[in-house]
Amino acid sequence: MVLAVFVVGLHTSVLAEYSPQLSFFLVNGLFRVAVPIFFIINGFFLARLIDDPARFASWARHLFGMYAIWMLVFLPFYLPVNGTFYEWRVFCATLATGYFHLWYLIAVPLAGLLLYKVRHCGTVLLLGVAMLLFLCGAAWQYISLYGNPEHPLLERLAPYEWTWRNFLFFGLPFMTAGYLAAREDWRHKISGTALAILLAVGALLMLGEVSLAYSMGDRKIDMLLTLVIVCPAIFLAVARLQFSGDGRRLALLSTGVYLIHPLPLLLLAPHVHAHRTVLFALCLAAALAAAHLLSKSKPWLRWAI
Repeated sequence: MVLAVFVVGLHTSVLAEYSPQLSFFLVNGLFRVAVPIFFIINGFFLARLIDDPARFASWARHLFGMYAIWMLVFLPFYLPVNGTFYEWRVFCATLATGYFHLWYLIAVPLAGLLLYKVRHCGTVLLLGVAMLLFLCGAAWQYISLYGNPEHPLLERLAPYEWTWRNFLFFGLPFMTAGYLAAREDWRHKISGTALAILLAVGALLMLGEVSLAYSMGDRKIDMLLTLVIVCPAIFLAVARLQFSGDGRRLALLSTGVYLIHPLPLLLLAPHVHAHRTVLFALCLAAALAAAHLLSKSKPWLRWAI
């Protein structure tokens, strides 16, 4: 649930009206751990069923079905208005890559399909490929954000976040980390001391990376290089803990908040745009209420989360 709250805070730029600098460090720093850890969690639990073709197919169908449902829900927000060729081209690209936050929902099953194909590869090879893919995506992101905007390639592709924030460069690397964490039992093999050191070093490096980004201008950064250290360390540290309570219920609520919160955000933002923290509170409250109702609804409705 904490990660879902981070995503809401990220999308609403919480605290921006009080401290733009603090908001930048939260939005482009701390809150950016949420989606990679979501991917890691998916990869971790995918390891339980990836060797069973029937269960894997059911998992993939469910996620593709969820993607179709939520793309329909948000259709009014990205449906072409004037019907120009450019608008329809953007519309088709959106269908393939996901509207707004739904890029994550299509990235999970697509990355899962690739992971299914390479699941029997060695740990070193999988880690190496995952790291290479992430570094390529992060490098392309930084080039797009800070490179020469007049370069023909940047002029054509740089405005499109989906060219780096996608299943291949973002989803697959972190889902691979989660899958290997389960397959190799890293949460028990890696000591608490080693995890603490990784977290401390990763946090300091992340602070430095975000500080550098802040000094170079206010730009949105999805793929911090330091996420590859911080996010697996956070996941493994939390995975070592014992929790009581209904984990499935909490997972449904978290998923619901993630999927639903842009609805109140898109509807309320024009009216309370200057009050980002109020917008955060309203969006979180509305998403929590809607997610609670969905989680208590009939199975065919609950299937959407």
